Amino acid sequence: MYLADKEASFITRQAKIAQAASVAGIRSTKQLEIFLICMAGEGQCLSDLVGLASDTPEYKTRYAIARQLMQGSPCRDYRGANLLRWGEPVYGKEKAVLLTSDGERLGLKILALA
Repeated sequence: MYLADKEASFITRQAKIAQAASVAGIRSTKQLEIFLICMAGEGQCLSDLVGLASDTPEYKTRYAIARQLMQGSPCRDYRGANLLRWGEPVYGKEKAVLLTSDGERLGLKILALA
């Protein structure tokens, strides 16, 4: 059975987005999800972006993924994707999530492919 042109085009675009994300340093669909969420709501704190309180286990998982997209983690010698960075505090200690120049380039490429 052959895919309709629309479906084939959609699949091709998604594959190109995944390839661009991989080249930029995104290694999983969870990382891509967090990057897209942060890209869409740039300037907000992570807890607002993901809609979770900062003391929940689900938030901590997403926080760890966001850090991987920033500078990385100590167990990986701080070799992150350098796509996101922390901005100024929004609420207390919670800081805004911003795109780096690499993140902005990837975001523009994703928008062009979508």
